[in-house]
Amino acid sequence: MPKSFVTIRVRSIVESLNFYCGFLGFKLKNKLSPSRKTELALIENANSFMIQLVCRHDQSQVDNQQSAIILSFKTDDLRQQINLLKGNGYPFSQIDLPGGKKGIHFEDPNGVSIAYLN
Repeated sequence: MPKSFVTIRVRSIVESLNFYCGFLGFKLKNKLSPSRKTELALIENANSFMIQLVCRHDQSQVDNQQSAIILSFKTDDLRQQINLLKGNGYPFSQIDLPGGKKGIHFEDPNGVSIAYLN
């Protein structure tokens, strides 16, 4: 187990892996089921940022929209990220940052806020 990672509660490991690995480019490092009711997946991006996805099958509701978690990633090509979101039908909003910087905000399938910043 790595020393540092962010944990996110998810409704479905499969749906979340499709989003994070298939769409955002993370790689699956480890997947396990410590109990009948719990599935875990550890994923990592190219910058070694790790996320642990946790699905509890005995909890039907997952509401991350009220969470303070915002996953922010630096990008050198904001236009490419916008085109990727548009091409895959993900709604997003553009944000203006101090110093003339720009960014975009969207949510994962579980309501976790994600931002790409240039």
